[in-house]
Amino acid sequence: MEYSSLTLDDFLSRFQLLRPQVNHAALNQRQAAILIPVVRRPQPGLLLTQRSVHLRKHAGQVAFPGGAVDSSDASLIAAALREAQEEVAIPPSCVEVIGVLPPVDSVTGFQVTPVVGIIPPNLPYRASEDEV
Repeated sequence: MEYSSLTLDDFLSRFQLLRPQVNHAALNQRQAAILIPVVRRPQPGLLLTQRSVHLRKHAGQVAFPGGAVDSSDASLIAAALREAQEEVAIPPSCVEVIGVLPPVDSVTGFQVTPVVGIIPPNLPYRASEDEV
């Protein structure tokens, strides 16, 4: 199957059938979470952001919405959804979370957990000028 002909159903079945690889002990203790927003279309897409050029760290980089876990976050999923709402105005209620991938240690000292979620195709995005 060609990459360009991958449907949302194909993606979901592959995602749900593949077991994530088990990571070894994490090096970083600070927690962060990102949302991998898959846009619900016949051929799904991803929503990426570009970090503000005025930020102290990672200025101008292309990224998924996300960031550090706050003490007010009930979970890593809640942190990813909160950050997506803050950065690009994706309402948490509009995200169909389908899974969490294994955490990855970043060079910035965070253990980053990717949260995969399906979002509607016609959401009105609004970038936070301070961050995106």
